[in-house]
Amino acid sequence: MKAQVLKALAFLRLTDRDDGLVSLTNVACCVAIAKLALTPSPSVAELGALLTALIAYQYKGLRKDRREKEKAASEEVLAELRQGIAEAKDAASKALLNRARG
Repeated sequence: MKAQVLKALAFLRLTDRDDGLVSLTNVACCVAIAKLALTPSPSVAELGALLTALIAYQYKGLRKDRREKEKAASEEVLAELRQGIAEAKDAASKALLNRARG
């Protein structure tokens, strides 16, 4: 039963793609769109609420994408630093061995 409910929520796009949790922004957008569809003539306040929800949704997506890109870039830099440290350790140990032998 729980799996069917989660599948229905995912189909209606009420959950986030990544973590599967219910997204308040997605729910607000669906409610606003349904209300506008059922109202004969929507008011400016209703259109404003929908516009606000859509802007918040887009901002959330852009911010998340930016964080993911920054995280990937920092992980790449960190991997390069670790590789450089490992190479420096190898070079230092080789130099010490050569010095001890010589």
